[in-house]
Amino acid sequence: MKEHQKEVEAQEGHKCTRNSSKQSEQNKSAITDNVNQENHVINWNEATIITRESDNTTRWIREAVKIRQESQGVMNRDERAYELSHVYDNLLFFMAMSGGGQQTAV
Repeated sequence: MKEHQKEVEAQEGHKCTRNSSKQSEQNKSAITDNVNQENHVINWNEATIITRESDNTTRWIREAVKIRQESQGVMNRDERAYELSHVYDNLLFFMAMSGGGQQTAV
């Protein structure tokens, strides 16, 4: 979270006007792109880390699952470290509907 916050703060003053908001500049973080292009303000005091995972592969898979579950309103790019097969979509949908499964993300 601190890495995202540092990048957003380093970009202060690079906010877009209505005419320039369609610029294709891409920062390291999708959050930074969103803040710059949409003039959004992130409330870092209310932001939370949902879970931690030290194993990279496990973290990438958990992130891919959460992104797929939360496909609406997620600030993320398709360039993830792990591409989750759409074979799991029905399973994830039914898990979310039944309240089953652990709701976590990284």
